[in-house]
Formats: sequence, C-alpha cells, structure tokens
Amino acid sequence: MRRHGRAGGVGGARADQGGAVKRRTLLLALPAVAAAIGPGCTADEPPPVQPIVSVQKLSFEKGCYETCPSSTAPAAEIDLSGETCGTAAACGFMAGSDRVRVIVDYGSVELQANVAPPAPALTLIEDEREVPAPASPVLHRQKDGRVVFSAGFTAPAQVARTLSVRAKAAEGFSGQVDLLSIDAPDFTVSVAECTTDDCAPLAADVGRAHVTVTAPIGTDPRSARLSSRLDGVPLAETTDVALSPQQSGAVLEGTGSLLVPAGDDADVWGIDVTVGSTRKTVTLLLTRPALEVVVPGCDPTPDTTATPICSVTAGKAVTVVVTAPRDIHLSEASVTYELDGIPAAGQPQTEALDIEDVATRSAVFTVPVPNAPGSIWLITGRVGRYTRQAHPIKIGAQ
Repeated sequence: MRRHGRAGGVGGARADQGGAVKRRTLLLALPAVAAAIGPGCTADEPPPVQPIVSVQKLSFEKGCYETCPSSTAPAAEIDLSGETCGTAAACGFMAGSDRVRVIVDYGSVELQANVAPPAPALTLIEDEREVPAPASPVLHRQKDGRVVFSAGFTAPAQVARTLSVRAKAAEGFSGQVDLLSIDAPDFTVSVAECTTDDCAPLAADVGRAHVTVTAPIGTDPRSARLSSRLDGVPLAETTDVALSPQQSGAVLEGTGSLLVPAGDDADVWGIDVTVGSTRKTVTLLLTRPALEVVVPGCDPTPDTTATPICSVTAGKAVTVVVTAPRDIHLSEASVTYELDGIPAAGQPQTEALDIEDVATRSAVFTVPVPNAPGSIWLITGRVGRYTRQAHPIKIGAQ
C-alpha cells in the first residue's frame, strides 16, 4: 500500500482539500479504526481522500463564524448551527477570549451496519507543545451522506506565538491547519483621575483611583483583578472587577477602585490590571497632599528681612486651623512649635479633622502665645507624615 502523507495546502492548511470534497467512498469500520481509510492502494490508484479541516473564529460583531485565512472554508452545503460568514482578516485568537470552531469534513463515507464513524482526535499545538482540544467533536450527519464533525471552545488562556490544529481519525487519515496564534487579550485601561494622556501627579493618601477596564465581548473570565505597587513594592490591597456587556454589545466593561497610597513627591505608583493571564500596568506619579496652616486674623506684614510675618501679643491665645483635602485617609492633625528656631518642650497638640467643607477637612486648635516678646514663633501643622508651616509670627509685648 502506498501511504498517503499530508498534502501541502495553500496558506498553511495541510490536507488534500482542493476545493470541493472528492467523492471517494471510504469504509469506516470499528473497532479497528485503521480500517477507516479503506483497502490498500496500488501504485496506479490515487491516495485516500483526507479530511478537510476548517478553523473558524467567531465574529462577535457579526454574530457568525469567519474562516481563518490559512484554512479552507467548509463546503457551502454543510449544515451547522452556527453560520459561516466569509474569511477573517487574521486568526490571532485572543487568549481566554475568542471563540474557536473546528469543522472536520470526512466527505461521503460508507459505514458498516449500525456503526458510527470514529470521531477525530483534536490536538492543539501551541509553540510545539501538544495538548488536547478542550472540547470533543460532535457528529453532524448531512443529507448528502457527508460525515462532518465540529467542536467549539474558547481560545486557551496561555499566549502562543504559533498555533496549529490537528484532526486525526486514524493513522493516515488526518488534516492540520497551521499559521494561527494565541494573542494577549486586547483590553484597555483608563483611570478616571487622569483626564489627559500626561496624567498630573495624584495627591498621596487622598481618595481612591477609579480604574475602568474595557475588553472584547468574548473575554473569559469576565473579570479583572486590580493590584498595585509603590516604587516597585507590592501593596496589600487587591480588588476584583466584574466585566459586563455594554449597550453596544461589542465590549465588556467594569470599574473598580484602589486607595491612593501614602507617598512622597515623585513616588511611582503602578496600577496592575490582570485579565486572564495578561497584565497591563498604568504608571502614575504621586505628590504630597496639600495642607494649609493659618492663624486667622494674623495677616502677614513685611519685615525688614522681607520674610512675611505677623504679630501677636505675648501671653494671649490664638486660633490655629490645619486644613487637609476632604478625602485624605487620615483623621487627625497636630501642631508643634519653634521659638527662635528651638523646638518647644512637651507633646504636640492633637485634634480631629472633623470640620468638613466641600473639598477640605479642618482641625481647629487654641494655642497660648509664649511669653517671649521679640521672639519669632513658628507653628508647624502635621497630618500623618505630611507637614506644613504657618507664616512666621513675631511675638509682641503685652
């Protein structure tokens, strides 16, 4: 018998496909699957017809299957539940997202009584690593006697530069489609607090960053995980975001948030978004939150040193207001003092940031003025690790 190997196909499909199915009758007998390719061939006889293998990609926009360019389109008369609608522009399948359909056409076959044709074994060859396809082929008997199997499944989650699909029913009776790939999911990430491409630094320790993830409608699983790193060090908070279909029907979308971490000027905060096995990172800069420390009624006046100062009376008391952003993650403020550059003894005064305005929260202190006429008094407000000094104050005589 002259054994028939794989026939070279156009654009990577390796089977004797040649357009319409050749009507050579094959005897498929079980359990001896090897007999499926019929009696031996002589040198004068053509080799057995090989199955036509078609690999298709579901177009979520069109609602139908497009045939991969490297594979032969299934015969028009084949009747399957999912419609075929032309040829895909390319067949890089998005990992864990795109739907794959494999159609294996045996042609017209003659079966022994009450014997079902053997289903092909489907194998995915991912970067030369062979794994079984995640779905078993289903038999579709056609009106014209043609035997067709199909299997549908989601593209594997692991990215592969090269992908081949092989269908084999028996030794010498197989087909293979090459020139495919499994690509990283093409999802996008946006941060609501960034209104421009060149995002301004975010105030550290203030509020949350709201992250929106947009992914193709076929993404599986329909979720994204948010995590982050500060200057490369992983932070504890993570959150899972459900991805739901939008009105357009073409995409999934979901929004989650992460606390903006504590940090200093120019610290780098990286937000990691993971969908399936693919991760994307949005990099943001942090800046220290803006604090304000004022003594109401103490308006700065020019001094001989050109330093803005105001004057208060020794032995009296003044009000000091420390103001922070409303959404700061800290609840208390404190004040400390220096007199002529020397820190005052004793513990700092602490008050709650419990006076709220539209965009701020404040703490109010009543502070006795040191009995040190002629001295320069410097008040420092602190919220957590962040500090701000009031204008220098000159202490006047009683």
